[in-house]
Amino acid sequence: MIMGTSFSNPLTALSTGDLFAIGYILIVLFFVGLVLERFENRRIRGQKPGARKQSYALAMAQLWGTTILVLSVWFIAERGPVPWGFNAPVSWQALTVLGLIALTILYFGSQLGQILFSPSARTVWQKAMADMRDRVPLLPKTRSDAALFALLGITAGITEEIIFRFYLIGTLQLAMPLWAAALASLTIFVLLHSYQGTQGMAQVAIIGTVITVLYVLGAPLWLLIVLHILVDLFAALLFFLTAQGKAPPAGEAIGSA
Repeated sequence: MIMGTSFSNPLTALSTGDLFAIGYILIVLFFVGLVLERFENRRIRGQKPGARKQSYALAMAQLWGTTILVLSVWFIAERGPVPWGFNAPVSWQALTVLGLIALTILYFGSQLGQILFSPSARTVWQKAMADMRDRVPLLPKTRSDAALFALLGITAGITEEIIFRFYLIGTLQLAMPLWAAALASLTIFVLLHSYQGTQGMAQVAIIGTVITVLYVLGAPLWLLIVLHILVDLFAALLFFLTAQGKAPPAGEAIGSA
């Protein structure tokens, strides 16, 4: 379990099953994942009905399937409970994550306030989000897309932290120095978001780096999951409010898709 500023790897040895599981994770997530993203992009550009929703469902299935495999390897090897950090003592690492959660709420809250209550700012946001959708076909275009995208965000917040932070860092650290393992995990994490384009990957790299560093330094896993989910949910809400170039008039409640 990660405590304080030292990383104590909960994985003690690699079994043959572990090696197969690690190979599966790296191959499926890294290679097949990238191929699927490009295939889905082509389908969406072809205006195939429901293509985005199908892509989100496929991504969620892939993430949960991999997470189940990861946790199965963990429990079959009888390595004890997952170190979520629920009972971890209050520390500067935990307080740092709580501070980042508060800043995330304030930052995105101000953006949502602009969209809802400032016509001029709303127009700017609508154009910015429309340009982003044009560059990244997989991003939600309608409100129903954005609603499912929010569910994908919750899925990603939970599963990606388990896969990339908890399991991959801990496992790769058996074969390389800790920070090299963290960098390798972070690199795979960022590359799997290549469908978001250069700008999107840069943002993912920044957020991923912050979370990775905090995890290695001892931040509780559950708090990092909360932070990850909040970032993804606020992004989905921004897409929801600007879907199809429309946003609710100032003061109007968010409606259904």
